[in-house]
Amino acid sequence: MHTAAVESAARTDDAPASTSHRDEQELVMNEAAATATEAPVSKHAAANQAAVNVISAMLQAVGTDMGMQVTVQSTKVHGGVVFHLSSDHEAALIGRHGRTINSLQFLAQTVYDRQSRGKWIITLDVGDYRERRRATLQRLAARTALEVVSTGRPVYLDPMPAFERKVIHQALGDNPHVDTRSEGRGDERSVIVSPRR
Repeated sequence: MHTAAVESAARTDDAPASTSHRDEQELVMNEAAATATEAPVSKHAAANQAAVNVISAMLQAVGTDMGMQVTVQSTKVHGGVVFHLSSDHEAALIGRHGRTINSLQFLAQTVYDRQSRGKWIITLDVGDYRERRRATLQRLAARTALEVVSTGRPVYLDPMPAFERKVIHQALGDNPHVDTRSEGRGDERSVIVSPRR
């Protein structure tokens, strides 16, 4: 009987029932709109995570092909993902002058770009190689600037990847005595340090 009375009261009082129905409709529409805007974000995040998983599996497989067991851990950082590789043969993963790790990083970035919808920068690191390499490049930049200032002649550095050239440009960006520029194509692109005119 109580249920019948409530239903009867709801039928006799049309204004509140109508308002309640409108509120419910707005709530449903707002939820649908929120879901519509969240759906691409979650699909985007899922595609990015799938790409990260593919890269991790690929790096482990490459390690196996090289005759070593490689452990891969990924860390999300601002603007990208860092893959930390560890192995009993870390020197082989890095390669001479970082050629192996740089080649693997290029491959990982290519896989990510094709598998995902994001614009993350992929970085591979073995031990603290990247930080040690950054420090080495900063010292190289300082020595090169001294040479350029003392001789008055430009110095052409060996070709290096874009992220390493960037370290040189940043290290000498505030130096009032030298200018830097990059020349060449692809893997042959290198930094030239010249006296400032």
